[in-house]
Amino acid sequence: MKSVKQRLLDHIQAHDTLQHQHEILTSIVGIGDSSAARVLAEIDSIEHFQSAQQLVAFAGLTPQEHESGTSVWGKTRLCKIGNCRLRKTLYFPALHLMRRCPQMQGFCERLLAACKTKMQVVGVVRLQVTFAMHQDLLAVRSERIVMPPML
Repeated sequence: MKSVKQRLLDHIQAHDTLQHQHEILTSIVGIGDSSAARVLAEIDSIEHFQSAQQLVAFAGLTPQEHESGTSVWGKTRLCKIGNCRLRKTLYFPALHLMRRCPQMQGFCERLLAACKTKMQVVGVVRLQVTFAMHQDLLAVRSERIVMPPML
């Protein structure tokens, strides 16, 4: 398994655009070498996504409402239509961000105080990471945002 990871990192280092995108992704708090490589493998090219919402939908992180008629309302859940590998890849970076970033800790505490479940909070943080990835990968300016935008 270690040789596969090493070959993947060698492949990224051999291509300038992949290497540049990998550096941008790893500058985001919570995303390491392995997560950045997986994200790059799954999205192919950020130019395929004209907006961050398209990338979020591709990852399957959009909310899906459950309702039946006018009187039966179910819980809103994550839409499972999307790339499950990308959705799984963003799970641990979101947890790391929730635990290690003081700004995100305050944000998560506010969501929990508003009666959101822990998994709903993790879903929101994954959304924030996805928005930050899209914004940073499309940025042409020299200064990149290291933290995802706060809601």
